[in-house]
Amino acid sequence: MQKPNRTLLRENRKYLLLIAFVAYQYYRLNDVLIEVLMKSVQNKFNTIEREHKENFYKQRQKRQQILNTFSQKVTNYLSTIKDAKTILHNQSLSADEKINSLTALFSENFDKSSSAIESQLNQIGQESKRITKNTDYYDLLEANSIKLQNRASDIVKNIQFNPDTSNNGLIQATEYYRKKDGNLANNTPTVFLETDEQELVLDDDGKLKISLYKVLFFSKVADGIRSGALNLKYSYKYRAFDDYLIAPKVWEANKEELLVKAGLLEMKNFSKLEAQCRETLQDQFRITNENINQGVNKYVTFGKDGKLKVKTPKREKELPETEIDIFPKDKFISLFEVLTTVNRTCRFTDCFVHWQVKHNRDKPANKTFFAGTIGYGCNLGIRKTAKISRNINLHELENTINWYFSHDNIIRANDKILDFLDQLQPFRLFKRNQSITHTSSDGQKFSIGVESMNANYSYKYFGKGQGISVYSFIDESHRLFYSTVINPAEREAAYVIDGLMHNDVVQSDIHSTDTHGYSEMIFAVTHLLGISFAPRIKKFKDQQLYSFESPSAFNALGYKVLPKKRINTKIIQEQWDNILWFITTIKLKETTASQLFKRLSSYSRQHPLYRALKQFGRIIKTIFLLKYINDVELRQMIEKQLNKLESSNKFGKAVFHGNNQEFQYSTKEEQLIADGCKRLIENAIICWNYMYLSQKVHDASSEKERTNLIRTIKNGSVVAWQHINLQGEYDFSEEVLNDSIEFNVPELLELQVV
Repeated sequence: MQKPNRTLLRENRKYLLLIAFVAYQYYRLNDVLIEVLMKSVQNKFNTIEREHKENFYKQRQKRQQILNTFSQKVTNYLSTIKDAKTILHNQSLSADEKINSLTALFSENFDKSSSAIESQLNQIGQESKRITKNTDYYDLLEANSIKLQNRASDIVKNIQFNPDTSNNGLIQATEYYRKKDGNLANNTPTVFLETDEQELVLDDDGKLKISLYKVLFFSKVADGIRSGALNLKYSYKYRAFDDYLIAPKVWEANKEELLVKAGLLEMKNFSKLEAQCRETLQDQFRITNENINQGVNKYVTFGKDGKLKVKTPKREKELPETEIDIFPKDKFISLFEVLTTVNRTCRFTDCFVHWQVKHNRDKPANKTFFAGTIGYGCNLGIRKTAKISRNINLHELENTINWYFSHDNIIRANDKILDFLDQLQPFRLFKRNQSITHTSSDGQKFSIGVESMNANYSYKYFGKGQGISVYSFIDESHRLFYSTVINPAEREAAYVIDGLMHNDVVQSDIHSTDTHGYSEMIFAVTHLLGISFAPRIKKFKDQQLYSFESPSAFNALGYKVLPKKRINTKIIQEQWDNILWFITTIKLKETTASQLFKRLSSYSRQHPLYRALKQFGRIIKTIFLLKYINDVELRQMIEKQLNKLESSNKFGKAVFHGNNQEFQYSTKEEQLIADGCKRLIENAIICWNYMYLSQKVHDASSEKERTNLIRTIKNGSVVAWQHINLQGEYDFSEEVLNDSIEFNVPELLELQVV
């Protein structure tokens, strides 16, 4: 057998990597261009709507004046008619006298008044028709079309859409637009427009209003991409939903094997699973209602409107016999020392791997990686960090950032610390059940100081500026095991599964979120992934319960907590194979769950799979809600776990203290790196705290002191940073007292600027 030519293989590998890089950049560029298109369209329409409202209010007074004048003229007109009627019926007047009186009454002024009334009636009619058709709005769109055309035209002409998975009307319009290079004629396709819009884009002579057509066309393209009616061929974010799943041929040919690999083979038979869910749901309805009726559940009441109210009392904390100051107060630990100490134990800097698989240069010193981590994670900026630091070279630091600081490398560095934490004994003091891991996730808003496609407006959080949201995950023992940066306009629920499926270091058994992280689909997916979803839901009393049987059957049993609707098992059964296909794709990490959720939920008409997952999720949600009502300890456990993340958010703000806590990075990639470094610093401080606590327990001089220490640790929080110097050090040594810039004060005082 002939041996492979290794030199040729290496050469071919270079070309393969180059092709992969070009394809990756092309896909990313397509996504960026589409985001520019959608944002441009949205901004333009927001501007037009504001201007339209302002014009409407300005015209309202004018319209009122017209109506008042018309009303007065009609009143006068009717008064004249009434007088004429009186003359005609006056028996004391002769025919000639009546004619003379009527002639005087219907003078030239009356004719002018009649014409004026007729003219104003016509004016009011046209105004009414214009308001009804909203022509002012479309006039504004047409008048302000050019700027949007300049922004969007080249994007639409160069993006390749997938005709096999897109709306025919939109595909025809985009292909025509590309073929004509934006130079449109009267035969331009308009079938994708609404009926009234098809009329409005034509003038009185039947000619196309090109500017109005284009702005509506760009709007429909953006809406189509967002809703799944228009899909891209080459994209990470905007392809057809089915393109993100395991390839259909692969799924059909290897279904059994893939289900085994994903641990879902037992779920293959929905009828069996349905029977289990039915029994569990019936039992939970019975248990919950019996405990209420028998007075066992003391924390549930019903209001005058009949709606259920659930109270969650706070759990009393055990206090130690004596107060003990655990963390040092007579000294502050530098961040450099924290990172050095933690790295010495778990070698997280080994995870910073060069972009090139093989390179001959020596790896930079650990201090350079620490400086880069602090520059990003404390939001100081790389250049500023180098300038204010001793023994750090700016060129070397920037080179290290460029070649070693990737999002994947930082994720692995964080996981290295998390894995080490699992070996420390105090780590286990915070777990309620040693065999179960309870996790939670929540979003935290940050302002942004630069323009970014990943940012958005929110007056509530950012005032008139823009910002982003950092969505973070934490477990019972305070390990921050995942975080991502998202647009604040996005629903957090789409990213819950991403964090839970992130790695093998933290395997969640129960996961909690607040209302923003909850959806019925999340209940369905977490259950099929083997994770219990336990959110804290706002306005709990408004939640609807579901059942397999008619709600009247439960009412006959004397239950107070009743279902409102029945589960549609038919659609679940019909879509079960697709549900398993969907879950297997997530479990085997073929595609991120957030991408699948966003694409699936974007369809203007609900996708059958989406509706089936919601129906299945309602079963799991109802079981959880019934347990939530019945189990006060479950509610307390959820509250406690979510409080840990709220405390962690304060910690994150303290670490990310530079630049007024505003992100200074425009691309999502750099935002993820900055957030990853922030989390790396947080995990390093938590790790240092654990090591310090372990040492204190180890060095306890007596069993009593040891017991008190353990009790104090258990009732406290390891998320503490008051003893850490996050702000850096001030150098007052003599050698740095020389001015870097010398000022000649006498000359400055003599300076004339006027």
